[in-house]
Amino acid sequence: MKKSFLLSCLFTAAFAVGTTVTAFADSGCQTACSAAAAEKLACADNGAAVEMDKGGAAKDNVAEGYKLGQKVPNFTLKDTEGKEHSLADLNKDKVVVLVFFNQSCPFVQEMESRLNTFAKDYSAKGVSVVAIDAGVNNQLEDIAKKAKSSSFPILVNPETDLAQKFNAARTPEVFLLDKNGVIQYHGMFDNGEKGAEANSRKSPAQDAVDAVLAGKEVALKETEAFGCKIKLKKVADSKGAAEKKEDKKS
Repeated sequence: MKKSFLLSCLFTAAFAVGTTVTAFADSGCQTACSAAAAEKLACADNGAAVEMDKGGAAKDNVAEGYKLGQKVPNFTLKDTEGKEHSLADLNKDKVVVLVFFNQSCPFVQEMESRLNTFAKDYSAKGVSVVAIDAGVNNQLEDIAKKAKSSSFPILVNPETDLAQKFNAARTPEVFLLDKNGVIQYHGMFDNGEKGAEANSRKSPAQDAVDAVLAGKEVALKETEAFGCKIKLKKVADSKGAAEKKEDKKS
């Protein structure tokens, strides 16, 4: 299947239904895609099952998290090579763009080249772009391969506790922290690449970064992120335990 067809189908389904949909890839992917809007299905191109949604809070995620205008407490995570990265170090005299990331998510795959370009262009301006892996089932070796081809570090958080603290609901989802570690923007990186809209693409995240670097107030502080739903580990574990109990009963 051609990637252009895949992405066209993917965005048609996700934006047409505007609700949670399930993405999957198998030999019948093209057939499923043809009925995506009606069946609330979309296809991923990596052979992995990915749950996606657009808009609204993810039901499984915590109700409260870090808010706009709040200083984020320090945290430390390791990258794929085991090196520790603390927010305090990342934030030292720099603006930090945290991106909750899942390499298996088609929405992440669609925008990552633009994120790479952004990270390269803004590094010299004092901006640190950091991805936080939010795929519960992602294998470390696969994350490491992706990290090697990325212009930003990918930090590993298998317990997904950081996603819970930020109340991040989907990937990609961006949080912009100023030099004091205060959240100045939250939401989408850009509005994606959906056919003709690619010619009028806007990046509210980049606009927010430009404003912070210029010492100005961010005009649009929050947008609605869209993408693949983040499955929190504790929730996933509890669901698995419940399913095992049901199997034993039957």
